[in-house]
Amino acid sequence: MFENLVASIGINSVKVETLVKNKSIHSNDTLEGIVRIEGGISAQTINKISLTLVERYENPDKKSQFPVLENELQTFTLHTNVELKEHHTITEEFKFNIYEYEFKSEPKHLILKTHAYVGYSVDAYDEDKIVFK
Repeated sequence: MFENLVASIGINSVKVETLVKNKSIHSNDTLEGIVRIEGGISAQTINKISLTLVERYENPDKKSQFPVLENELQTFTLHTNVELKEHHTITEEFKFNIYEYEFKSEPKHLILKTHAYVGYSVDAYDEDKIVFK
């Protein structure tokens, strides 16, 4: 059902994958998916995983040093302080209701960011585009 991989993060021996039902959506759709965390050779603490849906748009202020701005539409926080056992897999579903958001532009795509916070390691981050049909 969720076969479209949009993010894959490896931290120590833990693998975090974000999969969505569809990588292209309409503005009145819902973006549905799962986050799958696969444990490795030892137990690991997952502090949290956050998913953020972002609209990037051109900065109207031509004098600004930032040509592109981000409109953070919504953030989900999943898997807060979970003890992941070795070779164990945890899956959690998420849903973004696209039709509820106020956009700053008429975007051709949105960005789905996955940020994993794992104990005693560098926080890892990945992102991918979700295209409007």
